[in-house]
Amino acid sequence: GNVSLFWIAAALHAILGCPYWLRLVLPTWRAIPAQWHTESKILRIPRLRFWSMILWPWLRPTLLLAFGFAFALSLGELNSILMIADETVRTLPLEIYSALSGYRFHQASAVGVILLAMSVGLFLLVERTALLRE
Repeated sequence: GNVSLFWIAAALHAILGCPYWLRLVLPTWRAIPAQWHTESKILRIPRLRFWSMILWPWLRPTLLLAFGFAFALSLGELNSILMIADETVRTLPLEIYSALSGYRFHQASAVGVILLAMSVGLFLLVERTALLRE
């Protein structure tokens, strides 16, 4: 069957964000004290409960930050969309590119402000969430 362009674009953006995501998450993952696993086995804590009560609170701020960076990178990514885009695909960076190539500078500026506002809003949300957790 046909794979929709949405899923292809989502996969490309996930692959592009992977190095940044891993760079943020791996140090926190490696900093998990080894005795937590041992103690949870001794106390016979089920894996799902260990994950939800201990690991998730430990990893959540870093995962939110990694998601925020990957999402912001994805918002502005134009090259991967240009490789697969046809007339049915519309993204904010592609709209800016289209407006600029058509000499519609006011439209490109307006879309750029929307893209910037989304990115700044996301960063503020992630930072506020991280600060509330500390």
